[in-house]
Amino acid sequence: MDFKTGDIVKLKSGGPLMTIKGFVSPADETVTAGDLVHDVPTSGDLAVCIWFEGNVPHSCSFNLQTLKRDSN
Repeated sequence: MDFKTGDIVKLKSGGPLMTIKGFVSPADETVTAGDLVHDVPTSGDLAVCIWFEGNVPHSCSFNLQTLKRDSN
């Protein structure tokens, strides 16, 4: 499945809705997935996703094969 920046996704196993902020490669040590401020590359094997729990922002990178688009 092809994902792009801005897609709304969630883990196939469930969890909150997340927005794809960008993409990184596992070997790319220069980008911190938890950094919500800096730009993230637009290609790679991992999607950097952001989501909120209440007013608290979270960010993490996920293998593309563990994600699915939100169907709503």
